[in-house]
Amino acid sequence: MPPFGTLTDIDVGGAPKWCPPNAIHIPASVLGEYTGTGWARLVEFTVSLRVMDESSPDTPAPPLPLEQIGSVAPEVLHEALPLGRWRRELLWRLDLPVRRAAIDDLSWLLDLPVWQGFGRHFAVSPSEVLAAPHRFARQHARTLAADLDYPIHLCPWRGRTVILDGFHRLLKAVLIGRDALPAMTLSAEDLDEISR
Repeated sequence: MPPFGTLTDIDVGGAPKWCPPNAIHIPASVLGEYTGTGWARLVEFTVSLRVMDESSPDTPAPPLPLEQIGSVAPEVLHEALPLGRWRRELLWRLDLPVRRAAIDDLSWLLDLPVWQGFGRHFAVSPSEVLAAPHRFARQHARTLAADLDYPIHLCPWRGRTVILDGFHRLLKAVLIGRDALPAMTLSAEDLDEISR
């Protein structure tokens, strides 16, 4: 018997409390002589992974280096947003004045495919999440958790004001009927500064 210790949190009649929802679960009783050992827990944990495939709207995209983001973005995003190599941590360090941004001026951005899904980058728009929250549960949960007191980040781009950071906050504002959000607006120089 492998020396991994005793497993005490298995309910043989069902999934262990640490088993994720919608998981494949092999009860401890099926594991035979290893039931009650750490080895059994390791096996259960291994087979209790949530099964998702690329056809699932909630399947995230694989990690992608910052310099490759532009190469996988659809043309509509290249036209609508500055997809340069700006860095979020530098954006969040900026100390800019906060003003109110009207939701009506930003609502056109909800139709852009800015979020991951189906195992791809830039595959889901906030409008799709708004129309079918149950289908896009991951993005909907992130939207509901968004803090509307934290300012969104805007910048001018090709004659329009666009969002750099804050799409979940924008969608939440629409969901709860807000007419404006706190916002910080970057200048072209600020955008250059966070793109180094």
